[in-house]
Amino acid sequence: MFISRIKDDFKTSRFNAEYYAPQHISDEKALSRLNMAPLESIRDQKAKITYGILKPDNKGDIFRVAKAEKFDSMFIRFDDCESVSEELFKEYIRSEVKQGDVLIAIGGYVGRPAIVGKVPDNCRLNVNRHIARLRVNLSKIDPYYLVSYLSCGYGKRQLSREITGSVQAGINLEDLRLISAPVLNRETQAYIGNKVRQAELLREWAKFLEDKFVDTLKCNFPEAFENHSSGKKTFESFPFRYHLHT
Repeated sequence: MFISRIKDDFKTSRFNAEYYAPQHISDEKALSRLNMAPLESIRDQKAKITYGILKPDNKGDIFRVAKAEKFDSMFIRFDDCESVSEELFKEYIRSEVKQGDVLIAIGGYVGRPAIVGKVPDNCRLNVNRHIARLRVNLSKIDPYYLVSYLSCGYGKRQLSREITGSVQAGINLEDLRLISAPVLNRETQAYIGNKVRQAELLREWAKFLEDKFVDTLKCNFPEAFENHSSGKKTFESFPFRYHLHT
């Protein structure tokens, strides 16, 4: 039987046993050796940690809404984001997303983190109600380093530990703001963050090459892109698509 003595200042709002699981207690001890800082203390003071649009209306093309189910590893693609009208976008202007913002799924695909890359010119991005937007204070932490931490074992477990509810599981904003991240020296942050930046560039380059390859195939083998049941051209039916993603 596992027995662990809990400190007197334990979280009175959490009485579920999972919150005090041996792995979480072990993580706490390990992370306590580092310079930990709550997300609330490392955010840009002009931008609160907040959720986004409750119900996108799928109108327009310039204004988009990011969805956690469309996160591509630690990144997002603007083309995968849902459309939203300018009117609804401006109603939730408080949660507008900028390049370098860290997104964390607090509902649905709970716990998924992602970093926002360059938003296309003349376009604007927001998040839906299942995502929290975190704009960090760049003088305190590198956002690419932070998303890397939130994607590692320790970060994932910290996020999953704060999940509450059963039917609609999620993370409350109040609890998310208190989740801590290790603030290492600037050189270490930059070293880790640059690895993520490099991955982002390589991902964009790979997408460019794939698109170029597909365009060449369409010109030379148009019949491979025809869905015979609907008559529509589609790359899904192309026999070599599998090899592009392996």
